[in-house]
Amino acid sequence: MSDSNLIIEDKWKEQVQILQTQYPDLEPTFLCRFLIANDGNQNQAIDQLTRCLTWREEQKVDSCLSNFPPYPKVQEYKKIYPHYFHGKDKSGRQIYIDQVGRCVPKNLLKSFTEQEVLDYHVYFQEYFCNILTPKSIKNCFVIIDLKGLNVFGISWSLVRKQMQIDSDYYPEILGKLIIVNAPSMFSIVWKTITPWIDKKTQQKIEVISNDYEKRLCELIDREELPVEYGGSSIYKLGEHPQELKYLETTIKPRNLNENTVKLVKESTEIIKEDLL
Repeated sequence: MSDSNLIIEDKWKEQVQILQTQYPDLEPTFLCRFLIANDGNQNQAIDQLTRCLTWREEQKVDSCLSNFPPYPKVQEYKKIYPHYFHGKDKSGRQIYIDQVGRCVPKNLLKSFTEQEVLDYHVYFQEYFCNILTPKSIKNCFVIIDLKGLNVFGISWSLVRKQMQIDSDYYPEILGKLIIVNAPSMFSIVWKTITPWIDKKTQQKIEVISNDYEKRLCELIDREELPVEYGGSSIYKLGEHPQELKYLETTIKPRNLNENTVKLVKESTEIIKEDLL
């Protein structure tokens, strides 16, 4: 199984076909992710899948992309907590850059309730799975930038809830995670969160405090990587066509300034060409 694709390998096909008889309306790649997460154990995969489908129905997740609150909420959220889509790695995985170190949790929770933060987290995952990536590509390359992180200001209960959502309802979405600019105190953080991460996911994570550019460039072509992280991308962070498409989908266009509207229109055409 390729890290960059969930195109179903022969060893999974028979089991996926069995699951399809029970869940004919679900994508084979969606079913396969639950099988992979449970090392091919059909009963465990069905149990997790059942819990996921129940959760999706109870939380009305299937309609969240159309019902999520529009501008100005999303722009306010991204201003407090910078995070961006930006290109693809050498394996074709979508790159997501999370600058959590610049986020001050108390400021985030002054503007948003904990439930709103969790709702946005779900919305973001749904956008990634259903709009940004082709159906055969379901995992991503994540860069988490900890520069400026105050380890004592972290809302641990919220972090754990977000991680639980990902583990329970979005298995095998993560392809690779590189943590950069880790402060000296991060060892305390890592000891805290490691027990919350399954062994398989832990193997996908690398923590690099300094000189991370070389490692990133081994996995990502320089022209795909933002200048801030040692690359030579022509797009500024926050202005990549994929990010602008996200804004177009999430924020009502009439509330965007003229320059952003122009960039959004151009990005839409670039993305269409990229997906062909």
